[in-house]
Amino acid sequence: MIGKRIKYWILNSWNECYTELAYNVKIYNIFPSKYQNKLYDLLFDEDISQEIHEDYINPLIQDFEFNHKDYIISFNGRSCGYLICSYRHNNYNVYVKDTPPTVLKDFRRLAIDIYNQILYLAKNATIEQETYLKECSYNILKIA
Repeated sequence: MIGKRIKYWILNSWNECYTELAYNVKIYNIFPSKYQNKLYDLLFDEDISQEIHEDYINPLIQDFEFNHKDYIISFNGRSCGYLICSYRHNNYNVYVKDTPPTVLKDFRRLAIDIYNQILYLAKNATIEQETYLKECSYNILKIA
């Protein structure tokens, strides 16, 4: 499950450069262990990952950004393991004390909604391979 909101350091932490609001959304940190291998298969397959982002994650992010026009949502980190909330016009130094409570509440709701969508896929989706040409095949997502 989604943990506490954290301060995510941008650039380097030793200079106390810039911070943003974030949630750690790494697979091994938040999802039950029985679904982790399946999630790695789903989220690190190029074809399926793109479909998951377009159909399940991006609409949630777009709703948040529509409701809070001064903020943008992105993923950051070496493996995109952090859900980040940034100012739209100045991507740095988003402080909790300066952020309206509705944004903080909706950012948490967004993190939970993304978690729930991905967990739903882990429980109900399968990976099947379809071949359209003799030399060309790719993986697709099937929901039970």
